[in-house]
Amino acid sequence: MRDRFNYGVIEGEVSAQYNDMKGLVALDGHGIGSLYDMCRANGINMDDYYLLGVGFYDGGIDGIFTLDSVSIHVLLIDKHEYASDTYDELAQKLSQEAEVHAIRKSFDVKLTDLYKYFKRFDCFALTDMSSNIKKLNIEEQ
Repeated sequence: MRDRFNYGVIEGEVSAQYNDMKGLVALDGHGIGSLYDMCRANGINMDDYYLLGVGFYDGGIDGIFTLDSVSIHVLLIDKHEYASDTYDELAQKLSQEAEVHAIRKSFDVKLTDLYKYFKRFDCFALTDMSSNIKKLNIEEQ
């Protein structure tokens, strides 16, 4: 069975200044439609794109309590370049491509508006010590 998510395709897109730690994030939205609404609210014509991914970024944690917005970036696939009538048809078409072209667009969303689009998020990062571990057994205490 194929993994549900292919993190390797975005590994180079996720970066802080020094990358002291790297990890994963899990997001729950209010359905994919809310993420399309977020894009539309920020000037992206979603009639032209499929949403591939979404991320958020802040460049200075020292000012986190004074921030009023966060930078959002989305990865989009051009519907005209990969024309498909259904999600399954698109997935099949993309699986046949040696390389898929995506478009990255960025915009800011007010922190007070973030929960219009995301219900929950969980972020976890590891130090490079993790590269020495073959299997990890985590005990909750």
